[in-house]
Amino acid sequence: MAGEYRLETERLTLLALDREQLADCLEGPEALAERLGLAMCDDLVSEAAREAIEVKLQRMALRPPEEYPWHTYWLMIARDAQVGIGLAGFKGTPSSQGIAEVGYGTCEPYRNRGYMTEAVRALISWAFQQPRCKTIFADTDVTNLASQRVLEKSGLHRFGRAGGMYLWRLDRDEHERARPA
Repeated sequence: MAGEYRLETERLTLLALDREQLADCLEGPEALAERLGLAMCDDLVSEAAREAIEVKLQRMALRPPEEYPWHTYWLMIARDAQVGIGLAGFKGTPSSQGIAEVGYGTCEPYRNRGYMTEAVRALISWAFQQPRCKTIFADTDVTNLASQRVLEKSGLHRFGRAGGMYLWRLDRDEHERARPA
């Protein structure tokens, strides 16, 4: 699958990791760096991402390869430096109602520079090109202002709260109306 699912933005290449590449993330960023021939930031895989990767690998083992982009992480590669700077992706294929949940994380040195918004926008556009996806969903800790800004700039709107989390969504028709002609 390497290279099959790739998105280009102004400053980023997003690469959907195959099962072997995703498993490399559990060994550390140096294992993925060696496989891809790229530098990786040291804090690429947080503890939360590590736990998610284990779940993603289990799900990918049960799914056909064409569904992998919904289950894997997409590596964010800063093109100018040719370095992996973050992970973003979906938490599975869209539900029976067409809802796909997005999640993400950026390495500390690359935060607050617009990279994550750029990546999330690209993933949303890709998702809405897939017939099954009708809504993008996300949740953020009520104290995570940076993540909330990413979602707002990506077109999602807050629609509720569950415990200490804000709930966000963007419907395909809203996305289509907001895109320039």
